[in-house]
Amino acid sequence: MRVVVHGCPAIIEELQQAALLLDRPNVEVQPLCGGPEEAHCKISLEELDTVNEIHILAGSCPLSGDIPLTIQKSNWITCYEAIASGSKINDWLDNGAHFLTSSMLRDDTPIWKKWGFKDKKTASEYAQESMSSLVFIEFKEDPQVREKAHKIAKDLGVSLIIQQGDLERLVWWLKGSIIEAEGRLKLKAMKNLAAQNALISSISEILFKSNELAEPLKEIENEIAIILGAKIQITIDNSEVPVLHKSNMTETITALVKTNSTSLEGQEGFQVLAYSGDIEILSISVTNIQVKSAINQYKQLVESLIPTIATSVLLHIEKKRSEQSDRLARLVFSSTAEGIAVTDTTPCIIDVNASFERITGYEKHEVLGKNPSILKSGRHSSEFYKSMWTELDDTGSWTGEVWNRKKTGETYPELLSINRISDEGGTVKGYIAAFSDISTIKESQEELAFLAHHDALTQLPNRLLLSEKLREAINRAKRRGALSVFFVDLDNFKNVNDSLGHEYGDELLILVAERLKKGVRSVDVVFRIGGDEFVILIEGLLTQSAITSAARNILALFKDVFDVLDSKLRVTCSVGAAVYPQDGETPDALLKSADAAMFRAKDAGRNSFAFYDSTLTEKAEQRLRIESDIERALEEKQFSLYYQPQVCLRENRVIGVESLIRWQHPELGEIMPSEFIPIAEQSGQIEQIGLWVLSSAVEQIIEWSNEGINFNRVAVNVSGLQLQKESFMKTLDSLLREHNSLYDKLEIEVTETFLMKSADSALNKLERLKDRGLHISIDDFGTGYSSLSYLKKLPITNLKIDMSFVKGLPGNKDDVEICKAIVGLAKAMNLEVIAEGIETEEQFVMLRALGCDFGQGYLISKPLTQNSAREFLLSESKRRSCF
Repeated sequence: MRVVVHGCPAIIEELQQAALLLDRPNVEVQPLCGGPEEAHCKISLEELDTVNEIHILAGSCPLSGDIPLTIQKSNWITCYEAIASGSKINDWLDNGAHFLTSSMLRDDTPIWKKWGFKDKKTASEYAQESMSSLVFIEFKEDPQVREKAHKIAKDLGVSLIIQQGDLERLVWWLKGSIIEAEGRLKLKAMKNLAAQNALISSISEILFKSNELAEPLKEIENEIAIILGAKIQITIDNSEVPVLHKSNMTETITALVKTNSTSLEGQEGFQVLAYSGDIEILSISVTNIQVKSAINQYKQLVESLIPTIATSVLLHIEKKRSEQSDRLARLVFSSTAEGIAVTDTTPCIIDVNASFERITGYEKHEVLGKNPSILKSGRHSSEFYKSMWTELDDTGSWTGEVWNRKKTGETYPELLSINRISDEGGTVKGYIAAFSDISTIKESQEELAFLAHHDALTQLPNRLLLSEKLREAINRAKRRGALSVFFVDLDNFKNVNDSLGHEYGDELLILVAERLKKGVRSVDVVFRIGGDEFVILIEGLLTQSAITSAARNILALFKDVFDVLDSKLRVTCSVGAAVYPQDGETPDALLKSADAAMFRAKDAGRNSFAFYDSTLTEKAEQRLRIESDIERALEEKQFSLYYQPQVCLRENRVIGVESLIRWQHPELGEIMPSEFIPIAEQSGQIEQIGLWVLSSAVEQIIEWSNEGINFNRVAVNVSGLQLQKESFMKTLDSLLREHNSLYDKLEIEVTETFLMKSADSALNKLERLKDRGLHISIDDFGTGYSSLSYLKKLPITNLKIDMSFVKGLPGNKDDVEICKAIVGLAKAMNLEVIAEGIETEEQFVMLRALGCDFGQGYLISKPLTQNSAREFLLSESKRRSCF
């Protein structure tokens, strides 16, 4: 028999592949007629030979004409379900989705032509009116094909849904559809009353096989025997038998006919199995009939038997299940972790479970007949309970949190749910309450609330709570009194973390928090808002002198050393104050003003206090802009290196240059290092800048060496943060990997302040640098607090006199004595001395007379660009004649 599968264009190629896999030469695949301009493809049933041929629809297409037995509606809808597992095909179709498969996109023919549209415009108009989405069923991954699908969806202005296709599922579906259709054609010719009567009369025995239904069926076997006029045999059987569903009934019957067609004589027969609803298995033994010629009647008989038997069986099953349900409910009632109490309408308790006893401490006999009010804690008002009962009467249920009291007198929070119990007629029979002790949950919630509003390290209120408290304080200040905000920042806290580690830094912050809390009034509030920043809210300070006194008290809290683990640390702070309302009327404005004032105190030398000044806002904004622009400056190469020559004061010859960074900002113009370096050190960006400076200086050393220029050495300023990084040595070695002989051309300048604060941690690094041949110089010597015991341990080669001492030469006696002392100290330690900032001939002569070895400054040369420095070094002999 010829089988024709009508496929919609979206899956025509996949249907052809599925037909080949079926290995049935009588199966043909044809495209559907019609076009998409009529919403979906249509096919006329009158044109089909449904008597001698099997026609199966695969796609989304309404039919015209009556649907014969050979074609069922499910045949076209379930096709997409068969090839796209887990999808929502019916929803897509109902909402106007269209389908694509990869086969439709493997050539260059426009999709609207395949759909039957005249042009792309018509397709787009149709898509806007009728198409909700485009479903792309992808049988194998192909990026190019998927890209085409995305482009089509974009052109049509609809969304694209990608669904994986399964060819094996399509084969399975197609095979099932053909078997279904073949069976229906056979049944069509079997409407013979005589054959039906013969089939009925041939039934000699009804055999029920079911492990689950054997017992209930035995109770109604006489009733079934009368209905069927046959002998009833009921057995318990666990054997595996095929279950005949409505969807595969014909296929199973056909298979049984094929396997039993030669054994239908005498009492021999076979079993046909049916399934419907809760009737699990029904087996009918048939004899003395040619089943092949009466499949349709047999099917009708089986279907007519099922409802009759089901009615009686279901009654018994319902009774059995009701008993099981009661047992299950009792089991749940007794074993659930929630406390349960059942009351009558009075309400008095008529039953409780074991969890009720465990949670409340009352035994069952102690509460039966009692009102649940014995559990009242006294925390809730009568209005609370009145509202509860009103909602319970109106809606039949109430859920909420309540506080109740245990037998011991202890109160506890519980989550309570009360439901009304009514019969079928709506009469209230009582109430059931289920509850659980949520004490642990409440404690966790309180702990989470505390963590959300407090700093985990110091337990101080955090920035989130600060905003709330500051808002409340401002509202109070509006009505009466005054409000001051103190911004406290630890000085050089970063050095503690960098030199000793974060464990020491964290412990120091805890100690600072404790000292601040003890040092202010009980009504004042201390917050930690991040890092080493603290904020203190103090109300009631009406005069500037009172605010100043409070600030000095804060500074005084830092006079004593902090015992941090095994170390004693001396730490100072900078304090900025802002006053409501003159320095800000909102929480953000006040904090911003106090922050700006704190930076003013730092700029004044740290360990000090400053009031807010309106000009500080401009400086703060400038700081923020510089900080944000540093990243861009590195990316856009706005930084450059200048080189200032250094000369031997005795011989008047060039002995090297110092590299000095310059920043040419595209909008702000030239920004001096004294402006952006401190900001970079505080933000941590100094490491990136330092890496760039070091890399650029090394490149210049290599370039000048290759050109044969005699420059002796290049000095590079290295920040303490950069030097402490383990990566510093690796970076330096990688830059000079192929130029080991040039290590002695590089001089590292480190500030005295850093070395004295981090002498122990820096010692190893400096020794490794010196071992490589580098020169090491202490920059700005005399401005810090050098310890001679530390100084003599350091592997340094030079001391550099700060320009602040050179500036007063030769007239300032103090500066003369300081320079003389520095030179004397250096000579005693076999160190060279270089003075910076030489601007006059008198200074040059004085330093040379004091025994200073080298010098640099505008008298000798201003900082030079790369090219100018090169020319300067090449013409060294000519420049000497100027001195």
